[in-house]
Amino acid sequence: MLGQQILNGLSIGLIYGFLAIGLVMIFSTTRIINFAHGEIFSLGAFIGLAFQKHLHLSFGLAGVAAVGIVFVAFSAFGYIVNTKLRDSLTQTVATIAVGFGLRDLMLVVFGSDSLAYPSVYPEGGFDLAGMRLSFATAIISGITVVVLIAVGVFLWKTRWGIFMRAVAQNADLARTVGIRAGLLQAVAFGTGASLAALAGVLVSPQWHVSYTGGSSIALKAFTAALIGGFHSSTGTLLGGLLVGVLETLIAGYVSSTWKDLDVYMCLLLILIFFPKGLLGAAQRRIG
Repeated sequence: MLGQQILNGLSIGLIYGFLAIGLVMIFSTTRIINFAHGEIFSLGAFIGLAFQKHLHLSFGLAGVAAVGIVFVAFSAFGYIVNTKLRDSLTQTVATIAVGFGLRDLMLVVFGSDSLAYPSVYPEGGFDLAGMRLSFATAIISGITVVVLIAVGVFLWKTRWGIFMRAVAQNADLARTVGIRAGLLQAVAFGTGASLAALAGVLVSPQWHVSYTGGSSIALKAFTAALIGGFHSSTGTLLGGLLVGVLETLIAGYVSSTWKDLDVYMCLLLILIFFPKGLLGAAQRRIG
């Protein structure tokens, strides 16, 4: 029973970590906290659903189209915000405004009722070391891991990825050596947003799509990013896994009504006692 709960928590936490890495990518390169991340999660799910239902695209093509649209739109948004709004506080407030705008837009276009994807993932599951894992969970987790590896390869092995990390370290210094920091910051913003949209597309066939559905999951992703200190992709992913396991254990052994409250309490405690993240605090002690 405990092993099954932990496995379920890890699969959910992988999605939280996936979303949180998008937040960290945006923040590390632009110093903007994207408060529209949850709405982008829902927007990606809605666009994918619309393409699948009305344009009769396959789930894969609909998902790729949704992620592509979000990438282009929020790369443009990131470029405008970074070039027109110089103050980081104003830039962050702009993401709040966009979040509210997206929520109202989804309400007007798609309505207030939750929508469901057509059946996408195969039914049933398989046994793994005495635990049960559904095919849907295995597929979602597998795609998530592959995308995370691809993002890691891009950041560490490609020319653009290296430049992006340089901008994250010191944007002004990167500009002095000819790196187009503004363009890379826009690409980073679009990439982080597209990760949120992809997460929405992947998990929404298992859940219902709602214009408010991304708010709760985004707050848990924010908690995961805080655990990593908003500076470490590895720490952020581990934070997401921790949040997922904590949530599942509380739901399984205490009450499902407490699982969200306890995660939010965890967020509050981290903000109070470890404002630079649990892993950031450990690194300072080691140093």
